[in-house]
Amino acid sequence: MAAMEAVTLAGTPKALDDEAIQSLVATLRGSVLRAGDDGYEDARALWNGFHDRRPAVIVRASGTADVIDAVNFARDHELLLAVKGGGHSLPGYSSCDGGMMLDLSAMNAVLVDPGERVARVQGGALLADLDRETQAFGLATPSGNISHTGIAGLTLGGGFGHLRRKYGLAIDNLRAVDIVTADGVLRRASESEHHDLFWAVRGGGGNFGVVTSFEFELHEVGPLIFGATVAYDRRDASSVLRQWRDFNVTAPDEVTAMIAFGPAPQVPPIPENLQGVNALTLLGAHCGDPEAGERETKPLRSFATPLADLSGPLPYRILQSVGDAFEPPGPSYYGTGVLLEKLTDQAIDIVLQNTETAVLPGPSAWCRVWHLGGAMGRVDPAATAFAGRKAEYMVDIMPRWDDPDTAEPHIEWARSFARELDRYSLDEYYVNLRDTRESETDGAARAFGPNFERLARIKAKYDPMNLFRLNQNVRPNGR
Repeated sequence: MAAMEAVTLAGTPKALDDEAIQSLVATLRGSVLRAGDDGYEDARALWNGFHDRRPAVIVRASGTADVIDAVNFARDHELLLAVKGGGHSLPGYSSCDGGMMLDLSAMNAVLVDPGERVARVQGGALLADLDRETQAFGLATPSGNISHTGIAGLTLGGGFGHLRRKYGLAIDNLRAVDIVTADGVLRRASESEHHDLFWAVRGGGGNFGVVTSFEFELHEVGPLIFGATVAYDRRDASSVLRQWRDFNVTAPDEVTAMIAFGPAPQVPPIPENLQGVNALTLLGAHCGDPEAGERETKPLRSFATPLADLSGPLPYRILQSVGDAFEPPGPSYYGTGVLLEKLTDQAIDIVLQNTETAVLPGPSAWCRVWHLGGAMGRVDPAATAFAGRKAEYMVDIMPRWDDPDTAEPHIEWARSFARELDRYSLDEYYVNLRDTRESETDGAARAFGPNFERLARIKAKYDPMNLFRLNQNVRPNGR
């Protein structure tokens, strides 16, 4: 290998000689890839095609020892470092230009202990990997709702999924992590070990190290649950939203739902007559007995005359992949969103106005309104780094496009939409949906609210040089 031109943490160019590169190659069981090498293009690809980044070097780790060696190398050479688990980061934090990408995708093992109801999950595993193994025993843990999402990034930011109201966020079911911190030391963090670090990784993002393994508590879910999937006419939107809000006041914790606004995806199982039509799509689920689910979700299916009702019993693993049609890998995405303590009439009006057909910037511009609360809302906001526990609703705004020339109107639509909703939102927001670098003030301070100062102190303890900065970054001691 020839000398490598790289980028430092300070953003300055740095040449790494062949001896340094060869020393890295020699220590690893995994591989080192540079531009032109077989596999480099596939390894650097991210889910969000908007971010076309070219790392100077990609380390494809085969295990924890490789992670330790890669972190030590990046720190010693002060290289800009990105960590890729599933590569699903909306702002593209999973990669970088000119630095090192640490790719965990080969570390995707999931080990389930059905007796103890525990799953041990490596840092490169996807939701599909987790659900496949746990559902073999009729077990599950809260995660996301897109099967190709990485467990690591999802969990470290909080982790919203279909079980959020019954069993909380992903972080509420996390019992321990194995994490390589900036000094290259593997630590186990739990309630009894490195408690401060364990508190921080539950919602504080990738600020504190590379998690090589997660340990999750499991619950009896499935294999069959009841899914409520209903498409309503856009003209019924105002009435449907308000009826849904009223239903949610007394909804059992087993029921979760979101309402998506925008053109229906042009893929099965969406009926052909609805594909591309601007409608309301209610995506709900009941995580208990399917018969109880059919009964308790009946109001969700009768707010108006449905254009289509695809509700019925289905495997939990299928439920976990229903959203894949909305977020396929490859196109460009932009994401933002807000947490709402209440779904007020004003907030409803803003959602309706910004999702009118004439206002949408393209055929794949989406907004989703999630019902939260339940178990996730009964956790003390100071118990984990995730502070937005008062939120009863979340609105996420995620336009998608293929033509690079249409990026600006899509992004401006999302930003303008979010600014209008911000007047009625909590101060905190969900870091997996929003890029803190875009804030007019310190975005991380707002995102984490009252937990920010504690996070900044923990950051200074475990990562004083801010090696792990490609995330919703908390600077050491807040500086």
